Amino acid sequence: MILEQMYYDILQESPNKRSHTQGAWTNIPRSLRDEMAVEDLYLQLELPFEAVQYSIASDEVWQLHFNRFFPAQVPQRAGQNFGKCRYYHTYLALVRRLPSHQLQLVRSELRRKFNTLAWIPYTESDRMWCTKKTTSSRWNHLPANGPVQGPKIAINPRKMRILHQQPSLRPAPRAVEPQREEEEEGEDE
Repeated sequence: MILEQMYYDILQESPNKRSHTQGAWTNIPRSLRDEMAVEDLYLQLELPFEAVQYSIASDEVWQLHFNRFFPAQVPQRAGQNFGKCRYYHTYLALVRRLPSHQLQLVRSELRRKFNTLAWIPYTESDRMWCTKKTTSSRWNHLPANGPVQGPKIAINPRKMRILHQQPSLRPAPRAVEPQREEEEEGEDE
């Protein structure tokens, strides 16, 4: 339940471009986000964005991201985006309620599943999503011939080795607009 909600929350909190009127960086139409915000989206290296900056995380950095998504203690302040996520509040309620040995078991199982993901937002100490332009050599960007822009993504090094592929941009899914009854009736005449 917590992980399923996390998949949904990550996509719902994905950042907008410079202004809200320019739309989100994700290329998944708002009408499809509910059905596409599932585990499978995060198990593939086809990233559902118009542009991204990505870094192949070391095992230590991947663990750091896990600890930001699932802290061992209730933080003094939730980072940007995390505070809006239902999964995060549900998880923190467990942290408050469970004895430490039970919490370790829960975190161990969450870590096991988290480690199967191919990508996640590249978190920072104060936020889930970051879009600040990065040009350091350990960062790549997609599309490769485009400007450096988009949300920062952490790539799971283990999953990349298993899949034997490089990250790419996932084609935008098409939202099928239901035909209005008037249009259907007009076609019959």
